[in-house]
Amino acid sequence: MRFIGIIGLVVIAGFALSGCTARVGNGEVGVRYHTCGSDRGVEDAVLGMGYYLTGWCTDIENFSTFAQTRNWTNANGEAIHFADRDGLAITAEMGITYAVDPQKAPYLYKRYRRGIDEITDVFVHNMIKDTIIREASQLSISEIMGPKKPALLNAVQKDIIERVNPQGIIVQNVYWVGALDVPESVRNSVNSKIVATQRAQQIENEVAQTKAEAEKAVAEAEGKAKARMAQATAEADANKLIGASITPTLVEYMKINKWHGDVPRIMAGSSGTSFLLDTREGK
Repeated sequence: MRFIGIIGLVVIAGFALSGCTARVGNGEVGVRYHTCGSDRGVEDAVLGMGYYLTGWCTDIENFSTFAQTRNWTNANGEAIHFADRDGLAITAEMGITYAVDPQKAPYLYKRYRRGIDEITDVFVHNMIKDTIIREASQLSISEIMGPKKPALLNAVQKDIIERVNPQGIIVQNVYWVGALDVPESVRNSVNSKIVATQRAQQIENEVAQTKAEAEKAVAEAEGKAKARMAQATAEADANKLIGASITPTLVEYMKINKWHGDVPRIMAGSSGTSFLLDTREGK
């Protein structure tokens, strides 16, 4: 009977101890806090992987330190609602990728008294919502759904990084989940405006191209005309130089160079016509 009693005590003690321990898993750090007694509060030291004793006034909150993603969508009722500068309603499904700085886990728990999932879904979610409401209020619906959409997201991400990274939530990326949701009438109007703007830009580009081609043709024609004029001017100048260089002295010099040294003979024809005979050898 005594042996059975000992076994019973061991079993009871095991159950009691199992209720007074907490496990910190792989990829996690633990933050131990006390809710009563003289040491009430959050311990500054983080706990690594392992099992730790807790008690009536002591517990441990685990923080995952690997990169994780949270999506806020219509399906889970967490999509973000905002408006453009004219008050047109827009709904955005958004997501965030982040990690926790292990050494700042105690600070996060002291500040928010929540685990990382609740911190992200409540506090970070509201920060993003506030930022996108502020930034979108300066833009039109066509800008938000068109050319300014990436810039809007970049502004939100930059603001969130500056606000939460120093606290120990290392934001890696903020992104859209799917397309922005607006009333169908607004979507059709925006799409029509975007198409019209793109067509106007296309026409402007075509006009600019035609103008450039015309200017090129004019430039080529002017270049050819100038080349012909320059050639005519050069030929005229050359002729002037040749004309100016022909002097009586030059003519006599050329005559002397062409004379072969024989005196030409004249033969009279039967009809009284005279012929000048070339007396050079072989002629």
